[in-house]
Amino acid sequence: MDKIRIKEYRDSKWLDPRKFLVSLYEKQPFLQKIAKSEKELTLENQDLEIYRESREAALFCVGLGTALGCEVKFLYDEDQDRDFVVGVVSEKGMGLSDLQLKRLPPESLNPHIDLESIIAGLKKYVDSKDLVVAIMVSRNIELDLNEIKLPDSVKLREAYIFGAIDPNQSKWFIYGNLCSTDRAYLEYDYPQNDT
Repeated sequence: MDKIRIKEYRDSKWLDPRKFLVSLYEKQPFLQKIAKSEKELTLENQDLEIYRESREAALFCVGLGTALGCEVKFLYDEDQDRDFVVGVVSEKGMGLSDLQLKRLPPESLNPHIDLESIIAGLKKYVDSKDLVVAIMVSRNIELDLNEIKLPDSVKLREAYIFGAIDPNQSKWFIYGNLCSTDRAYLEYDYPQNDT
């Protein structure tokens, strides 16, 4: 990421993924009262897409932060091949990466797509050394993690798969980096209000 963009982002309003998710969870009873459809309740409505994508980015950041043992923040900044910017906070400062979210949607929304086709679609990223791709699995499937391979032509900074482990979405997993032979699987909890 170039120095001009780093300077531009330094003063931006970064979102804490844990606080964002707790706030969204606390609004759930209100959403249940006003939602006119299941699509609105699950943020699948086109008008609510930014909230769904922000939730997905926050869930990914919580998982990545848990895996790395540090704080990870995010910032909405959709442009060409990115949806968000991710900031990994360490003792050296904040390292920035572009984040592109992909999603295996529930079968009820699109039964014709599968994880293999989403991964195969990553072949368009042949020179994206600053880009992190995170694929959220939003359906109940069995994953053979040892069989997941990126196309040879893919050049990304990092790639991960993440999703809910249980139906009530209180437990999550993250797996990656798919761009490396040194991969790890980690489970983490949906953030709760600590107060």
